[in-house]
Amino acid sequence: MPVRTYPVSYLVIIAIMILMSALFIWPVLRSGSGGAIVSAPCFLLGAGFMLLETKAVTELALFYGSTWIVISIVILAILIMAFLANLVVMRFPRIPRGVSYPLLLASVGLSLWFSMVSGSMHGAWLSQILPTAILTLPLFFSGLIFSAEMESASSVAAALGSNLIGAMLGGCLEYNSMYFGYRSLYVLAIVIYGLSMVVSLVRRTSKGVVAVASAGET
Repeated sequence: MPVRTYPVSYLVIIAIMILMSALFIWPVLRSGSGGAIVSAPCFLLGAGFMLLETKAVTELALFYGSTWIVISIVILAILIMAFLANLVVMRFPRIPRGVSYPLLLASVGLSLWFSMVSGSMHGAWLSQILPTAILTLPLFFSGLIFSAEMESASSVAAALGSNLIGAMLGGCLEYNSMYFGYRSLYVLAIVIYGLSMVVSLVRRTSKGVVAVASAGET
C-alpha cells in the first residue's frame, strides 16, 4: 500500500459483519436464564488466536515465499502446537493459569522481538524452522489456557461459541495492520491476552469468595 489508510470499502464490510453478528447474537444473550452465555476469557482467547495466526502467515511468507505452502506450514505448525498442548494438559491437568498466562504474554513478546531481528539471520535452521517455532509458540500456551477455561466453564457450548465469536473479532482487528503495520497485531494480541488474564483472575477470585461465603453460611 502506498500510504497508511483504512479503505472505505473494508470499513463498510466490517461494519456490516458486526451489525449482522449483533442481530443474531443479541437475542441469544437476552434469552439466557441466569446461565453463563458468554465466556469472556474464551472470547478474548479467540480474538488473540486469530491475530497471531494472521501474523504468522504474514511473517512466514518472508521465509518460505508467498505461496500456498505458507498456509500449509502455518496450519501444520498450529496443529502441532495444539496437539502438544493437549498432551501436556493430559499429563498435567492442573497447570495454574497464573503460570500459563505470563508464559503466553512472554512468548508473544518474544515473537515481536524476533520479527524485528529475523532479517539478519541466515541458514536453513535459523531462517525456516526456528521462525516457525517462535511465531507459533504463543498458540501452545493459549491452548493450555483454553483447555483450563473449558474445564472450568459452566457451559462448554458457551465457551466454544464465545471463542468462535472472539475469533471473528480478531479477524476484524487484523485490518488495523493496514494503518499501523503488521507488528501492531502483536501489541493488540498482548493487550487482548492481558485482558483475558485479568478477567479470568477476577472471575476465579469472585468464585472463591462466593464459595467461602457459602461454606460459612452452612
